[in-house]
Amino acid sequence: MKVQSVVADEGTGLLCNGDLTSFLPFFQSEDHVLTVVLSAEYIYGWVGMGFSKTGFMVNSCAMVGWINKEGLARIKQYYLRGSKPSQVIPYGGELNVTNSPTVVLHGATIYLAFQLKFSAHLRSENILLAFGSKTPHHARLSKHDDRRTFTFDFSTALMT
Repeated sequence: MKVQSVVADEGTGLLCNGDLTSFLPFFQSEDHVLTVVLSAEYIYGWVGMGFSKTGFMVNSCAMVGWINKEGLARIKQYYLRGSKPSQVIPYGGELNVTNSPTVVLHGATIYLAFQLKFSAHLRSENILLAFGSKTPHHARLSKHDDRRTFTFDFSTALMT
């Protein structure tokens, strides 16, 4: 079985359309595990991807990655209780992370990779993408510099 990539590149907005099964597992397995690989142009700060029931940041959960000042990769789950930085709660959230999330910096591109287990097969989900230009201190995020919200249909691999 071939799996078409749903890797969204925030820098170019392009989707890769290659067969990635040679080095990545299925993006949404039959036991409802979703594999996500997010790439973005990166100099410093943080990059995040959230899942929202309403399409808004408030009461959403997100995976956020960055390279700290010591050059170490970090990725954490956050609960987005509100829109103020003090309401973005590190180590919180309801995403069921199934493996060890990974952050890789390759040249000017950062990659966040993680797997999430859901109770049912995902169809259409509201996705939040955001980045901030300040490196997190003690896992506290600064206000985002930019963000984008879109709906992704995991059954057809189309963004709307």
